[in-house]
Amino acid sequence: MLKSWPEAAGRFVGLFHKASERIRAEPAKVAPFVLAALGGDLVAEATIAKAFVSPAASFVNDSVEIRAATEALLAYQVELGDFPQAPALDGLFNRALYEVGVVSKKMRRAL
Repeated sequence: MLKSWPEAAGRFVGLFHKASERIRAEPAKVAPFVLAALGGDLVAEATIAKAFVSPAASFVNDSVEIRAATEALLAYQVELGDFPQAPALDGLFNRALYEVGVVSKKMRRAL
């Protein structure tokens, strides 16, 4: 998708970021949409809204933050003996999409 439709990929990341912000800002308003996506009666709408504001919930979509958390988790897994050494993360996170979909939009709004 990235090579064939880079604009669409950037827009997807931007919309994903916008959805994450909306979940944090308006969990009760977003819950009905999540309920509909899940197919209805699986989980109560109030439960979804509560889950969004739980301290256990984290809606992070900035690859820099995700990479740092991933590195910490991998270091812990090495400590536990799951890996002899942490696998390389090179190529796993593409900051360019976040720049196109989120950062550049924020800069345009500021102008």
